[in-house]
Amino acid sequence: MFGYFLLFILLFFSGFLYGGESQEFIKSINFNPILEDKKDYSPEDYAYFHELSAWANNHMLILEEDNKLLGLKDGICRAIPPEGFSFKLTIDVSHKRPVYLYLDVTRYKSINSKNVSVSPRTLSIYVNQNLKQKIYFDGKRNYLNGKLLKGNRLVPINLDPVEFMDGNLRIKLVPDVSMGVNRFWGIWDVFYTYNKE
Repeated sequence: MFGYFLLFILLFFSGFLYGGESQEFIKSINFNPILEDKKDYSPEDYAYFHELSAWANNHMLILEEDNKLLGLKDGICRAIPPEGFSFKLTIDVSHKRPVYLYLDVTRYKSINSKNVSVSPRTLSIYVNQNLKQKIYFDGKRNYLNGKLLKGNRLVPINLDPVEFMDGNLRIKLVPDVSMGVNRFWGIWDVFYTYNKE
């Protein structure tokens, strides 16, 4: 009987001390079929930097590199299909702090502004069904909500705790198919932090 009582006390205090630490949260995704353990994906779902770079050069464009922040750089991106692409991150809501979400999307710039061979494109970014950012490629450069997005900078989204009260960040990337139906946009990786990067 004493053994059961002792076991109960140990379990109670271990749960009390470590209960908040046992749950894992999805703080980042490195879009890679091997890391994601994807077995039934289509070859056009993922692309390597050298493949996209060759496509870009054929269209008089330069592909910006996968950003190396947080060590997520691997040169593999998830192509965004015409119907859009959704994924989810999870957050410990007990922190009750703002979150800074960063998306590393494929970005291009033109080699020669006189010979643009790709029509303008737009990508809308939704978080929990709310439109948060819009990226526009005019055939020469990338713009984020009307401002020039330089180099391989990440797309930032600031989120208040009231926007993820259930602990989920449901992210959807939606290309404007009226501007072209091929897989122009892609995402290298995504992560969030509690401090601005």
